[in-house]
Amino acid sequence: MTAEYARLVASFATGRPNQARWILRPARTRGNIGLLPGSFNPPTNAHVALARSGHASGMDHVVYVLSNNTVNKADVTGIPLTDRLRLLADIARADGDGVIFTNRGLYVEIAEDVRPLIDGEPTFLVGHDKIVQILDPKYYVARPAALDELFQRARIAVAPRNEATAADVVTLMAMPANRRFAERITTLALARPYRSMSSTNVRAGVESPVPPNVAAYLARKKPFAN
Repeated sequence: MTAEYARLVASFATGRPNQARWILRPARTRGNIGLLPGSFNPPTNAHVALARSGHASGMDHVVYVLSNNTVNKADVTGIPLTDRLRLLADIARADGDGVIFTNRGLYVEIAEDVRPLIDGEPTFLVGHDKIVQILDPKYYVARPAALDELFQRARIAVAPRNEATAADVVTLMAMPANRRFAERITTLALARPYRSMSSTNVRAGVESPVPPNVAAYLARKKPFAN
């Protein structure tokens, strides 16, 4: 399977647009599907908790989405993409979830690319910091048109991160530039211990719990050793 992942990663490096492939397909690809994008370098317990929060909110399945072109993280080193795919597949399989690999990083692009793979309107699962990024004008040539396209294709469920709360989401969406999209945004519960966990902390050597398969991998490979 690792060799298959390696061939897929190599084929996505050609720069051809609009590629998305199942790595692990859940039992159903229709209904209320959550999409959980990230660099997963490495996956943490917060990622798993966010996926399970999606289940608790009524989602039938959650699909982890890994891109070889993650926004703001193109230069991040550490765990090879092939290994991240394998780790995510192991995590997702335990909860009956799925994994998709794509070659584009903006959420509007991901929403477009996964349309042939799922049947229904997906909901992105994100932390508060990510919804701020999604709404940031600097990532768009034509922000209103791009966000209109995104919110026509997907909803977004926002979980608290660090000290941010559901009230902060309401305040953010009440801003004049964001108000038109507010009805497409909901909030998710996330227990406080998970709110400050991050892959960045793991890479920096700061304690941030990870799933058992990831812990075993980090102990064996030491991908973030200086």
